[in-house]
This record gives sequence, structure tokens and C-alpha cells, in this order.
Amino acid sequence: MNITTETVRQNNHYYVAPTPSNGVYHNIMIGRILRMYKRIIKKYHTEGPILLVRQGPKHLASLLTSNKIFEGDRQFKSYNIFRYKVQKKIYSVPARPTKIICINPERIKCGNFELKSKWGLGQIKSGDWDTVEKCTPVENDWVYRGLIQRFEEGRDWQDTVYVQHAVDKIESGEPAMGYKSITDFKNVRCNYVDDLFETIRTNGYRSNIQGKHDTPELGYKNSSMRYKHRLEPLVVINRNGDIYLRSGFHRFTIARILGIDSIPVNVLGRHKKWQMIRDRIYDSDRQSKLNVDITSYCGHPDLKDIEFYCQ
Repeated sequence: MNITTETVRQNNHYYVAPTPSNGVYHNIMIGRILRMYKRIIKKYHTEGPILLVRQGPKHLASLLTSNKIFEGDRQFKSYNIFRYKVQKKIYSVPARPTKIICINPERIKCGNFELKSKWGLGQIKSGDWDTVEKCTPVENDWVYRGLIQRFEEGRDWQDTVYVQHAVDKIESGEPAMGYKSITDFKNVRCNYVDDLFETIRTNGYRSNIQGKHDTPELGYKNSSMRYKHRLEPLVVINRNGDIYLRSGFHRFTIARILGIDSIPVNVLGRHKKWQMIRDRIYDSDRQSKLNVDITSYCGHPDLKDIEFYCQ
């Protein structure tokens, strides 16, 4: 059996862990597909063909994720690549999934958690997921409030909603960001946030890859989730071009506190109507063909890749 290796950090120590080569991985995938097939046959015999057909797409998606045919980096990259290929056949100018845009943190007023990050970047979704009712002011988020209390008001961590949120989670029997002990949470997680704040204040805000913002919990989490820590804060864009924060509240809040006027972000998803605006701008060969409503969007961070159409 051909085995490759990868360096893994756990408990602040590094060790070399074996990982299967491509040939071994393909054999693993075949085994998982066969097990998925057996589950489909079983569902057919127990629930009948009509119900299986009705629930087919949803059931297949569930099987794909529950059997982990794709997981972590492979799942994330596969969705990005496949979706982008499809989008290029449907839309005039779909953005590359990994495209980074730079925004002023003050521009973001709300958070929106309707789109799931496990389905990859650059999603284009219709529907009401972007409406005001589905959004929450960033000032109400426990991370935002806790970091404001810590770094603007000068409170001890113990006296912030950041730690109180962790206490409530742990006392209810749930881990708080991977921690089962509030002592560990304060000694490790809170110290990490202190260091992150000081690093950004001293060295400036750098992209996640440049800044090497490896969270202290990384060694405790499933390695399949590591791709998330290589991303910038995630945002989504609603039908009118408003930008909502999806994740990355720590870096976003620190940037706001320090008065940083531009940070890089990844776009998790766009509303279909916003994508149609991008297409209409791209499809117009000169500004005179753009109506007033469309030209008002020129200068938007998500239009930089087609900004020459607005000149």
C-alpha cells in the first residue's frame, strides 16, 4: 500500500501522520459508493419506489455527506470546481469561487447565516434567504460584543459576554468552540484572541494565509475541517448588493476596533438577482447602455473584476 504523509498539529505538537495515496483513496471511495448503493436498495425495499423517487435528490445529498465520499478539502474543492463550470454555462460573468474582494468593515451592518459553507464558495441562490428578517445586526453577535467589551472597554475576559457564552454552553453539556472546560477556554482561546489582536495592531491586517491565523483548536478538530481556516472571513451578497458577514467575526471585529479600512473576504454566496446585475453590466458594451439603477452600483467591491464596464 502506498502511503503519503502530512504534518499534523495536536496539543501544540507536530507529528507526521500517514494519509492514503490517490490509488488507495480511490479504493476507499469505491467502497463507500457501494455502501451507499446498498442503502439505496434497502430504502427501495422498505419504503417503496414512489417515496424514493420523491425524496431522491434530498436523500442522495444526505447519503453523499453522511458516507463522506467527499469530505473536507476534497468536498469543498469539488463543489467549487463543479459549480463554477455550471455557472459559466448559465451566467455571463460568474465570479471565480476563490475570488477575494476587499471591503471596509464599516460597510457590513448585519450577519446572515442562511447559506452553508460546506457547499463551497461562490454559490448563487434565489429565494428570500437575504431578506432583513433572515439577518442579525453584527452588534448583537456574542463574539462582536465580547471583543468590544475586552478591547474597547478594557474588561477582564471573565466579565465579557464572550466568556459567559462559553460558560452557558459548557454548563448545558455542549463544548464551547471545542472546549469542555471553561478553564481551558480562558487559558487557550482567550489568550489566542489577545495575541491575534496584538498581532494585527502591531503588524497590520494580513490575509489569513499570510497571517497564518491557525486557531489553537485546530489540532482537536477533524482534519477535514482545516480548509475553513485557510479562508478569509466569509460574506454573502444580497439582491441589492448589500454585504452580510457569514463567518470570521473575530478578525472582522478586531479590524473594526482598530479602524482598519479594508480587509480581504471570500464570497460564500450571491443572490441570483445580484448576479443578474453583474451580468447586465458585463453585457453592456459601454456605459451609455446602462440604466441609472445599474450605474449606481459601479464602484461596488464585487464589481472590481468588471469595473472597466463602469468607466
